Amino acid sequence: MSFTVNLYNHSKKENSTLRPNGTGTQFSCILKESSGLINPVIGLDIGRTSSPAAYNYAYIPEFGRYYFIAEWVYDGALWYAHMVCDVLATYKDEIGSSTLYVLRSASASDGSIIDNLYPMKAIPTHAVTSFSTPWHSIIDVGGNIGTGSYIVGVVSDAPSHGSIAYYAIGAGYLMTLCQYLIASFVSADNGFDVNDAAFSLQKNIIDPFDYIKSCVWIPASLSVASHNGTWSDVTIMGINTGAKGYKFGTGTPGFIHDSTTISSIPRHPQASARGSYLNVAPYTEAELFIPPFGLINLDTRVLASASSIVCDYRIDCMNGSGILNVEIAGTSVNRIEAQLGVPIQLSQIRQDIIGSATSIMGAGMSALTGNFLGAAAGIGSAVQAAAPKANTIGSAGGWSDLSGNPGLVQHFYPVTDEDNSHAGRPLMQNRQISSLTGFVMVQDGDVSIAGTQTEASQIKTYLEGGFYYE
Repeated sequence: MSFTVNLYNHSKKENSTLRPNGTGTQFSCILKESSGLINPVIGLDIGRTSSPAAYNYAYIPEFGRYYFIAEWVYDGALWYAHMVCDVLATYKDEIGSSTLYVLRSASASDGSIIDNLYPMKAIPTHAVTSFSTPWHSIIDVGGNIGTGSYIVGVVSDAPSHGSIAYYAIGAGYLMTLCQYLIASFVSADNGFDVNDAAFSLQKNIIDPFDYIKSCVWIPASLSVASHNGTWSDVTIMGINTGAKGYKFGTGTPGFIHDSTTISSIPRHPQASARGSYLNVAPYTEAELFIPPFGLINLDTRVLASASSIVCDYRIDCMNGSGILNVEIAGTSVNRIEAQLGVPIQLSQIRQDIIGSATSIMGAGMSALTGNFLGAAAGIGSAVQAAAPKANTIGSAGGWSDLSGNPGLVQHFYPVTDEDNSHAGRPLMQNRQISSLTGFVMVQDGDVSIAGTQTEASQIKTYLEGGFYYE
């Protein structure tokens, strides 16, 4: 059997649909006996002095197929080409018109799909986005107090809540209040001066210092802390202490509400080039550091598509407790409680006047009856009873938890270099193959062709293993 064959010098990948241009060089050839359609062997009479080495590819119009030339063999004055059918080039039109589920593609991709083809490196890079909380300027990094407000709760005949009146006062008026209490209860000679003995007895039987039930420092300016209050004298059971502050009204909740918005969120350094999937774990980790709420882990799956983070704060002026609500894309992702207020310890000095007087009287009676040891013991008890004693409320607080610079802390783990031209990127969509170029990998490579079962199987293997649509 003789027919025409077109020979080419054609450069292409084995798993490519690329076809040669033009008709090449045409030769008349014969089909060797016992030769097949898919792997034919053809003989060409090109002369003893000519060589077919320049030709590596062929098209046989009679068969309608493209072929790789696997080998040239010279036998009996003829050159024989041992050929293998190039099924991708032969059935390029059928492949291109097919709509298949594309797993990976070099020309189209979905950057939100995680690409597990490339390993993640162990050493991350870091980014810290600083911002300010409403109390950041009040407590510096070293924990030093700037301004702030003191919320004092006192027993009152005109209470704000229950039997307690709450005042927001500044540091100066807190000192005025404490000085008033201390100065009014300790006389110059520890309570034994004749002129003020009755007054000292009165103040030690009923201690006005006991009327102060709480004192909490909160990290808010007086104008903020007092937004629900009315400027007035600080009174204890109708007694004016000389201090002034903002008194919370009856039924006023005494909450401070504020918020911070982080409007700039850094992204993974490789995300713009490789895909947005790098903005989620495990490639990106994100934490908020907000004293005193601590280090708060953020869900990067929510953060990846968000343009801002809103930190919503609510502080209870009565006891200094705080609630942080973190919102991303309008959704609450974290709700944390912490103590923002610092309890302040207050104390005064008092003497047991009655105890000391009783001890002295007992010592005098012992001396009259000759019991000198008892007299000495009585005098010692009197001295001990007259010694000043501290009367305190509250406990010593601390500011260390409030110190530190708040910030959004992110850790970005890089991935290894990619080879998009030979491996593509995830697409995971049904696509017509002709709409794509370059490397393509499909899930099910069954393509309808008017060819043999062997060719259909080869096409399926190529498409599922990855091929080049060129």
